[in-house]
Amino acid sequence: MDFDDTYTAPVGEEPRFILCFDYGTTFTGVAWALRNGRDQPTLNDIHVVNNWSPDYVQDKVHSLYTYSPDQGQRWGWDIESNQYVIRRPKLELPEPSPINALKKLKRTVQYAQILHDAIREGAQPPVHVTKSPFDVTKDYLSEVALAARKSIEASRPPHQLRDFPIDIVVTHPVQWDERAKNLTWKAVHAAFRYGFPRSTLGVARLTTESEACAQYTLEAAKVEDIMDIQEGQCFVVVDAGGGTVDLVSYLVTSLSPFEPTRIENVDVTGDGCGATRIDDYFLFEYLPQVLREEYQLLAPGVLDGRDHSGSQVVLSKGLQTILRRFEVIKQRFAGPQAQGQPEHYEVLDLPDGFGNRNEPSRGIRDGQLLISSTALKYMFDLSVSKILDLVRYQLTMVESEGHRAAAIFLSGGFSESPYLRSRVKDWAAVARGGVIMGLGDGLEHRQAPICLSSPYHVGAVLAERWAEFAHDQEQRYSDTYDGLLRANKNIKWLVSKGDLINGQRFVRQRIVKKLAKRSNLAGRLLVVFDSWDYVGGQNADGPPTSLEETTKVVGGRIGRGTRQIVPIDYDLPEPQKSQWTSGGSEGYYQIDLDLEITINQNNTTIELLSGGRAQFGDAGRSLKIHHHPFNTSATDSYV
Repeated sequence: MDFDDTYTAPVGEEPRFILCFDYGTTFTGVAWALRNGRDQPTLNDIHVVNNWSPDYVQDKVHSLYTYSPDQGQRWGWDIESNQYVIRRPKLELPEPSPINALKKLKRTVQYAQILHDAIREGAQPPVHVTKSPFDVTKDYLSEVALAARKSIEASRPPHQLRDFPIDIVVTHPVQWDERAKNLTWKAVHAAFRYGFPRSTLGVARLTTESEACAQYTLEAAKVEDIMDIQEGQCFVVVDAGGGTVDLVSYLVTSLSPFEPTRIENVDVTGDGCGATRIDDYFLFEYLPQVLREEYQLLAPGVLDGRDHSGSQVVLSKGLQTILRRFEVIKQRFAGPQAQGQPEHYEVLDLPDGFGNRNEPSRGIRDGQLLISSTALKYMFDLSVSKILDLVRYQLTMVESEGHRAAAIFLSGGFSESPYLRSRVKDWAAVARGGVIMGLGDGLEHRQAPICLSSPYHVGAVLAERWAEFAHDQEQRYSDTYDGLLRANKNIKWLVSKGDLINGQRFVRQRIVKKLAKRSNLAGRLLVVFDSWDYVGGQNADGPPTSLEETTKVVGGRIGRGTRQIVPIDYDLPEPQKSQWTSGGSEGYYQIDLDLEITINQNNTTIELLSGGRAQFGDAGRSLKIHHHPFNTSATDSYV
């Protein structure tokens, strides 16, 4: 199939693996199954990776990563007490809100200053300041994939991973935007290539964590003969993760096959009230109050460097040590003491040299921190109370549509909290459900749809403003109309090779065309399809912006690929008076155009329309439509 050379369609009764990545804010899980021809898979055929190392056997592994200057890259179970431990990069994959974008800009400026100071002093800068959340996610999931392969090879003949295709299923939060889905998709694909270099990727699917949870829970309930949900009944999935909590309601339209559908007019609800809200209060509110001036010695500059967005955070060695010890307390907290019972205290050992003075009023005794059950309840209720509010609201919306929820399923890393389970009691699992949604027609369930990757970088040749960090000096020129410095023969990349195609991918780019009086209304736009992989250049791991086949452009290419340049010829509508701009030596017409690109598994549709601003004439009028079939064997040429 020309669309994606890593794609292998299912063939008859061919054996194949199904591998599910459940990448969470605080914990990550992987499950797998082997579909053997006519054998019908059962829940017992689904295996959860738990042997992450000889010293760490758990169903899930911490979503942590560090670029240690002394010990190299470490992850998950192998973190120990390294400096610069990165937590929650997943929460920075979605498009940020304007206020969070400003907070992240502040952090970027701080990181730039750290790099500048290190270079000036001849010191080695901390690696984490050069890594984006996507970089961290990709590096972390690559280690997860490698551990998953070793786990499978320990229970299956190693040659099977080479001989049988591997389908992958990727779970994501319900309210995951397209940017986050795309980045997660690309990170998982990169991780698969790293962890399974000699394996063949079959089909790939995306599904929501809540639906995967529902699939597994109801299948398990049927096996255990405790299925209470009937056709026509509803259930609510509460996906309580480390960062976000999502709630979605389903109506069971069929049990055989199992077909849950979203209830019409009942919105997905959610909030950033996962388990990390407890961590944030403990680290950045409770500890400063208790430790006072010692906190600055323990975590110098941490409070000043926080962006308060609740997303990616880099912890100092001291805070990482304390948080690791606090997690043990957090995981076993089941609630406050019963009325009339004496207060209970959890004991946390502080790092050496801290809290040596006995100060009972602050809960400090001989280097130990005494945390009361009342204080723990306050921390937990910052999250749990909000989750209960979300549950009540979701149930109210279900009832307003004439339905009644027969069950509430709890999933996500936070669902393991005894205190949360005592408030919202149920059970669920996501990774196993993800495997179910990739198994085919052995189990009665709805498969997640197949998703594909773009085989090309797709861009348009546009004269963007010239920038030293993005363009070559040879591209620089002065616009004769407005006098601005622009980049000649510049490609603005709109779609990256490997981008998620979930049914189809749609992008829109505004284009401004300038015309002098009595100019020719015929125009040409160049659209570029580039299937090369690149390293380095102005855009690391992406194509350079220059259209010219320079030594720099050609030298940055890896492997095999093609570049196809498609000319789109069009005729502009007659300019209107409202489009005249008094600028430059004589003035000019400024005509707005919209370039719309739609990619599906067969081809790309390119449409050029007159601009959407009504004051600029006939808005939305189609000027040119071009269908470009994918052909990865084409040579570099104009077509």
